[in-house]
Amino acid sequence: MIVFDDRHWLRRGHYQLPDHSEKIVSQSKVKRRRETFVTSMSEETSTSTTASETVVIHDAPLETERLILRPITLADAALYLRLMNSPGWLKYIGDRHVYTLPECETYVAERMLPQWTRLGYGNYIAFRKSDNEPIGAIGIFSRPGLDTVDLGFALFDEFTRQGYAFEGAHRLLTESFATFGLSKIQAITDPENIPCQQLLTKLGFQFVENLVLPNETKHVLVYVYTKP
Repeated sequence: MIVFDDRHWLRRGHYQLPDHSEKIVSQSKVKRRRETFVTSMSEETSTSTTASETVVIHDAPLETERLILRPITLADAALYLRLMNSPGWLKYIGDRHVYTLPECETYVAERMLPQWTRLGYGNYIAFRKSDNEPIGAIGIFSRPGLDTVDLGFALFDEFTRQGYAFEGAHRLLTESFATFGLSKIQAITDPENIPCQQLLTKLGFQFVENLVLPNETKHVLVYVYTKP
């Protein structure tokens, strides 16, 4: 496992939160002609479309009492590289074989950003308000093998068990039903990840089944949450 520590670089201002006195990113309605759109995804997205359609890009930052969630950008690749190679990610999500900054830039560009264009929502980087510290990522993903989008989250180990995952996930679920137009969201987790299972239950998810996703070998537990 590599050790990649970019905290000093982060604190020099490359990951500043949006200035709320000026709206840097806003919701925009973007008309995009889709013809032979390449399969794209967040973690493992696989839905393609060819129809001409209007997609609302929900790119405004989301806030909670302690967090700000903003859409991932290519500039977050160094941060995401460190997250993907953190002990918790490797144990419960798995080794994605992304070990260098260029590899992670490609990963973000090809497997995360296109979902924002295609669906209007996706992965968010979570920052702690008190000190602008990035704590992990929380998102709504389109993933092959599931019949609807799913909630996913990963925090750096030092920020777990402090209520951040629940706080960020609850905010994103609320936005998903109120703004993204979703009515059902799934979530998957490793059978050995008991804290995640407990968190999903606390959020209101219900266990559905054991499943092996396409191109995977391990079983995962599938949960579902239906709009109240």
